[in-house]
Amino acid sequence: MSGRCCTLAEVGCSQSHLALWRLGAERREPLMIFEDDVFFCDDIAAHLRRPLPLPDDLGIFYLGATRREGCRPFEGPGIYELSGCRTTHAYVISPRACDRLLDFAESLPNIASDDYTLLSHRNGSVRAHIYLPFWAVQTNDVSDIRVRKPLRYRFGNLFEGMLPRDASA
Repeated sequence: MSGRCCTLAEVGCSQSHLALWRLGAERREPLMIFEDDVFFCDDIAAHLRRPLPLPDDLGIFYLGATRREGCRPFEGPGIYELSGCRTTHAYVISPRACDRLLDFAESLPNIASDDYTLLSHRNGSVRAHIYLPFWAVQTNDVSDIRVRKPLRYRFGNLFEGMLPRDASA
């Protein structure tokens, strides 16, 4: 992707996601995956209990995303389809998406897990959806992988304030 090598921490993080994708592929059931530095909105349990009008061929449903592309409305209020998303801090993944990402990882080893998801969305092999406003955000603390750039929003505003301004946001 970027022409740089992964750090040891990125390799470890990516290997954790790959192990969970193998588990999802083996069990043939969706998995909810989230990293250790994620905060959920106060009413996350209510959000997760209610049915959502998602597609039958759902790949990944993001609970939050730091970097996303091509955000356009989907069926139901708050649900958006993405043409690309480069984040893996909180998501639900289908068994079929696990299979496709694992195939991708075999053909293109040694990149970060969020590079696999981004490339799979861009090439159309894994569909991506998100609910806005976010249900989960990653902390703004020092990452295990690298120091994060400071966000322009206070943490409390991340759940309410990150809606797309137009169809391409």
